[in-house]
Amino acid sequence: MDQKHVLNLSWTFGLNRNIVGGVFTLADGPNRKILFYASSHTGVLFDWIEGKQQVLQGHIKSHIEYKKCNEISATAVTSNKRWVVTADKGVSPVLIVWDTMPHMIHQHLAKLVPGSPAGPPLLNAVPIKTIFEIHSGTGVVACEFSKDMKYLATLGAEEKQTIQIWDWSAETDTPLCKLEIEGEPQRTLKINPEDSFEIMTNGSETVNFFIWDKDGSIVKNVPLLASKDFLHTPAKFTYSMFIPTKHQAITATVDGDVIIWANHSLNNLSMDLGKGKYACVKFMKLHQSAINYVTTIGDQYVVTGGEEGSIKIFDLQLRLIIWFEKLKAGPITSISFCSSFTKPIDSRDSIVPDLNIPELVLCTKHSRVLLLSKQDLRNVKTPPVKARIGSADKNGEVLGVTEEGPDVHVLHETQYQSVHGLAAHPKLPRFVVGGYSGLLQIWDYSAKNVVVSRLFEIVHVDEDPHTPLTKKKKPVVEHLKIESIAFSADGEFGGFENGTLRILDANTLLEIDGQRSVTGDIMTPYYIVAKDHPENDFGCRVTNVAFSACGKFFAASDSQFAVTLFKKETRIGPKKNIDGVGRAVEKLASGEKYTVWMQIGKCKAHYKDIICDSHVHSPTALEPTRVRLLSVSTDRHCAEYDTDTSTITSGIKLISLKRIEQTSRPLAATWHPSLSLTNKPPQPESHNPALPNKDEIASISADTFILTCNSDYKIRLHNSNTQLCRKTVLGPTFGGNLNSLVIMPDIGTTDSFNYVAYSTHEKVVGLTKMPFDGNPHKFMGLIAHPCQVSKIASTFDGCFLLTAGLQDATVHMWSVNPTALDTQIAIGGKELEPFLDMLDESGAGETGAFYREMEDYFYYAQLRSQGEDAATTRLIQDTVGIMYINHRPVFDHSEEDLLAALKYAVKLTPGLTDEKRDSIKTINSETTVTKDGLYSLLQQYGEVMTKEDLQTSFRAMLLNDPVYNGTLPEKFTGRQFIEELLGLQPTVVNGAAPASEK
Repeated sequence: MDQKHVLNLSWTFGLNRNIVGGVFTLADGPNRKILFYASSHTGVLFDWIEGKQQVLQGHIKSHIEYKKCNEISATAVTSNKRWVVTADKGVSPVLIVWDTMPHMIHQHLAKLVPGSPAGPPLLNAVPIKTIFEIHSGTGVVACEFSKDMKYLATLGAEEKQTIQIWDWSAETDTPLCKLEIEGEPQRTLKINPEDSFEIMTNGSETVNFFIWDKDGSIVKNVPLLASKDFLHTPAKFTYSMFIPTKHQAITATVDGDVIIWANHSLNNLSMDLGKGKYACVKFMKLHQSAINYVTTIGDQYVVTGGEEGSIKIFDLQLRLIIWFEKLKAGPITSISFCSSFTKPIDSRDSIVPDLNIPELVLCTKHSRVLLLSKQDLRNVKTPPVKARIGSADKNGEVLGVTEEGPDVHVLHETQYQSVHGLAAHPKLPRFVVGGYSGLLQIWDYSAKNVVVSRLFEIVHVDEDPHTPLTKKKKPVVEHLKIESIAFSADGEFGGFENGTLRILDANTLLEIDGQRSVTGDIMTPYYIVAKDHPENDFGCRVTNVAFSACGKFFAASDSQFAVTLFKKETRIGPKKNIDGVGRAVEKLASGEKYTVWMQIGKCKAHYKDIICDSHVHSPTALEPTRVRLLSVSTDRHCAEYDTDTSTITSGIKLISLKRIEQTSRPLAATWHPSLSLTNKPPQPESHNPALPNKDEIASISADTFILTCNSDYKIRLHNSNTQLCRKTVLGPTFGGNLNSLVIMPDIGTTDSFNYVAYSTHEKVVGLTKMPFDGNPHKFMGLIAHPCQVSKIASTFDGCFLLTAGLQDATVHMWSVNPTALDTQIAIGGKELEPFLDMLDESGAGETGAFYREMEDYFYYAQLRSQGEDAATTRLIQDTVGIMYINHRPVFDHSEEDLLAALKYAVKLTPGLTDEKRDSIKTINSETTVTKDGLYSLLQQYGEVMTKEDLQTSFRAMLLNDPVYNGTLPEKFTGRQFIEELLGLQPTVVNGAAPASEK
């Protein structure tokens, strides 16, 4: 694998479940058992025999500051299964054609078998054509190759949708023809396999047919459909396709019907309507639920996939031949066959006796990919089950159902709703992932297979008051939404959206313990951490969980801003039968020793979201027996709880609650590793004042610290005992604010920590090196997902970084190469060089004009401080006296930002009534602000300053102003305050709103 970069995508655990017909098998007979599908913003080639994967990366801008990355929205494969296409929609979309068998262009390699010892590799796809800004920069919703593989048709995502035809093998990036489609947006596109110049599309309520030619003309025809002729109004359309050799097409609906289109009408069956013109001739009921997908087996059979999870196979007259049911995989969205149908299918390869049906791969809405094969596959890790198969006679009458269908193998199974929980095992190559689908999976990332999984769901009885008493009420299945996950050394833990918490065995995912009554009986297999109340709008989600390293404590925080503490205790069973589930129940009945998790109590010390994982800190050298619990919140406070004296009767005791930010808000926090644990060689003494000196390193080693990042892009180091800030440096500024920090162990060690992984709210993950000193070359970042990054986790050995996308429901595994980051730091320069580059972007450093000007100001400050008229010998020192440290925001403030802040000065004007204050929503640049209102604002928010301090500061700021002469006026407008008093001048950057800068 290429290890040139700091983070390299090693594997992707995901599937774009919203692409109908988006999973293809590239197998043709017994060779080349490869899947092609999209995962997040990458295409994937997966060899299900060897368990290997090639990731096709191309849907991302090369520079991170562009922040352009879209989820793949459309895929297609040529009829010979050699070329594939991936396309996305959104800002700066791109379409890429890939050659999965590039060796075929060489005559001496074309006859070799890919994957054989002498042949080329199986997974060796290369991009051969890229089209940028396709469909006027909006992207593609559907695409397909013609059967002769000469043309590619695309359906755009524009507001006024277009269809475009491409000669994709030509060098030009201009389509052969295009047409704007009037009416509702279309979402399915199919090319007639018998005529590449005939296309059909459908939306939810309309169907269109198109004919085109090489001269650039394209014509749309709307088929004839009169509901009154059939006494039937069709339901919403789902999918369409042409029926080969029949001059017909069909459109499926959500009611399980299909509409049959023919090139003649019911009024005159003998008259041909002409090329590209169709009319409805029949409705047929094929399924009892929605038909999600339709395809064909060569020119012999029509195949449908239903919402109920079954596959049905019909002849070309739509007479039922056979079906597969009870697959227990979810609604079918894609079916692909292991044949290119260029030659007759050998009956020995058919999965059904006496029928020429090749092996097939199907995909469902639950992100499960199944293989239906004739025989067991030895190298597939998941043991097969038998599909239930039904058959019919030549008239479509059902003959019977048997359990001896083809073998069903699970090739791929991932999350199918938003992912919120991700954690790596502390000792094994495993990780656990869960989300709002209720599916909890433990993956072995070295073997690339699911070790164990469980779907958490509860069954309710339909309580609809309108249901008749005589009608049996149907059970309603509700999936529990997994919100947070954490590993301990011997167990696994999950927090759910409904406020419950479960302690599970990491090997079986069965409950270990549960909520207990006063007598010790287990009442439920879960703990109730938060309850929903009608009067609050915060919900009852368990947002963060964390175990102590010693394994005796864990803490959970919830969406109601409270922290709950649990403690492990050892007891002896009373030898009595107790109702309940879990391992503890068995121990209770046997009289053996068992452990229980006692819910000590709950404390609400915050009034906003808790962003630190209620971290329970392990004992240190200075505190060998003490376990500390702290929480950090966006309310700018850090709370510490007493784990030693907290009991069930007294509850959690709060030791301290201290403010750690003034105006910014903490967004992520974690424990800073003790520098005594980082096995680094002694560093040479540096002259860089931004770097820690030896005394500072010694003090840091003696204490424990909390690492935080705030909404102003600053990384801060706080003493965990006093909560005082010891260091503030600039963090990464690309990708928005940080939302997660993870300490990574050095590769191959478990007790040395020199790197920190981070993620942002806007798609980006990255790596940085400690200690933090503001050096921009110590940060790297890349766009990891086309959506918000919900969680990141480091493997126990530091070799991989796991990232989870929220909306794309995908987990990416990145191999970590710290050497590349060290090289980047070294190239950035030594000592002050990186910081000088931040001041002067030209890179001139000490020889630049800006540096020389700073040097002149430094010496002039020496002259001013010693007196310009001094007669004695002047003493040039290394320091100058300063009155205050100027504030420099990472990004310039706009005029709207400053006026929004001044609005509170207006509202705080003395003498205003409450009604008058509430009526002030916004102010403009001409609104009058009073001096007393400004003083009230500055004294109530930010640093604590007296009125005398404020008067002194304004006097110094306005001392040389000829208009104000050191005096702040009693009244002034917003524009006067910004431009005259502060001296800020508005600037326009890249056409954006005016920003104010000094």
